[in-house]
Amino acid sequence: MSSPATEFLQRLLPVAGAAGFRHRSYGKADGTDLVVLERSGRAGAPHLYLSAGIHGDEPAGPEAICRLLEQPHHLPDFRWTLFPLLNPAGYNLGTRENAAGLDLNRDYRSPLAPETIAHRSVLENLGPLDLVIALHEDWESRGFYLYELNAAGLDGMAEKVLSAAACEGPIDLDSEIDGRPAANGVVHAPIDRFDDRQDWPEQILLFRTRTRLCYTFETPSTLPLEVRIRQHLAACRSAFDLMESRSHQPPSSPDRTR
Repeated sequence: MSSPATEFLQRLLPVAGAAGFRHRSYGKADGTDLVVLERSGRAGAPHLYLSAGIHGDEPAGPEAICRLLEQPHHLPDFRWTLFPLLNPAGYNLGTRENAAGLDLNRDYRSPLAPETIAHRSVLENLGPLDLVIALHEDWESRGFYLYELNAAGLDGMAEKVLSAAACEGPIDLDSEIDGRPAANGVVHAPIDRFDDRQDWPEQILLFRTRTRLCYTFETPSTLPLEVRIRQHLAACRSAFDLMESRSHQPPSSPDRTR
């Protein structure tokens, strides 16, 4: 009998192929391939990174990636790197952690889990990323929210993403989310304290080594799965649209008055 993770990939990979993505395995976990999906874009196009399923009990992210690939006209002609299911063992078990009880999203600074070690080996060869998005769920949240790591000087994406997600479900407007100050659904991680942490998540590693623009989208696990998927879809598409519009803008002219 095939596992839930294997069945998911059997649904996903033909869809990805039809959308122009090639796939390759970079390891195995719980008898299931660890898969990365890649697609080239037009010359000079942004390189976008999207991941999901690092926590096995958060199925909305993997399903959202599958839906995105089912409608490739929503995907701009960028270079894409997608990790649709980072934790197949957790997905099979319905647990946050992998089969050994490790939270993969706390294992990126000095990795111990085979899944994280294999993932990092791929990341080391990616080169710069223009936008990183990780899809998550939060069982404590009352609505969609996001973490923003932004050193790129690109304003407005968080607001656009939240506005799009709000069309599909509630936004978490609490002044504190996950123990951190929040404002209108946006949580800013303490960048100046990253070196104090030993339990780096995927996003901190990527922000430190590959990108200057990094988002974690969180949907509330208490909402129906379909609502969570639609919030992720709306949030992702709004971010893609903004990157697409900015990629076609001419460089700003130098200030000749100085």
